[in-house]
Amino acid sequence: MKVRGFKQKAQEAGVETKDSRKKRETERKKTERGIWSADFSPITGITRQTLMLILEASKEAIPNEFSGTLRAKDGIIDEVMLLPGTVQGETSAIIYLYMLPVDLSVVGSAHSHPSGAVRPSEADLQLFSKFGRVHIITGNPFTPHHWRAFDHAGNEIHLDVVD
Repeated sequence: MKVRGFKQKAQEAGVETKDSRKKRETERKKTERGIWSADFSPITGITRQTLMLILEASKEAIPNEFSGTLRAKDGIIDEVMLLPGTVQGETSAIIYLYMLPVDLSVVGSAHSHPSGAVRPSEADLQLFSKFGRVHIITGNPFTPHHWRAFDHAGNEIHLDVVD
């Protein structure tokens, strides 16, 4: 005769045990820490050099919008790619996603709003929902305090700036 333990009986009855609660809590914390990159580490930051590049490119593009795509390594955004054929206009920028390289390190986009608004527009939200997991919007005057990061649903997320 086999004696079943409490944990096994609880699982069979659908009762949450301390272990199952702990496992669920660990999974919840993982998803709260950041957006997952291709190597399955959460996207938690951006290098200062990459952020400054995005801000400078945004400033240089005035009166047009700047647009690029973001790459990450080990959970840190460390590169901006400019896609061929990108069209920059005063009210929008058009990127051709079919020009993206087959590269799992691409995690999202960065673009500017010369108006200064650092909230996603309806067009931004459509892009976010179709491509990438992290999106950065910079706003005029393009200082280190005039940018925000968003997830695929347009919710603001925190990214650490790392050296």
